[in-house]
Amino acid sequence: MGTMKLQILSRDDIQQIHAASIKVLETIGAQFLNEKALNYLEKYGCTIDRKQMTAKIPEAVINEFMKKAPPNPPLFNRD
Repeated sequence: MGTMKLQILSRDDIQQIHAASIKVLETIGAQFLNEKALNYLEKYGCTIDRKQMTAKIPEAVINEFMKKAPPNPPLFNRD
């Protein structure tokens, strides 16, 4: 008996989600409730709003961080 592979999203769907996520991070930003994180992001060229504690993250910064991320990060559970 053969195995079945469940594919919920197509590559195009995944690319559309990625592009929309990039747009949100560039235009709206993300909130970071840690001053050190904001300082770090600012050093990499992100636009920081200290009052709202948000960072607008350009696509180039996201791409740079993605290059530095491990390809297969360890997964953990509560145990």
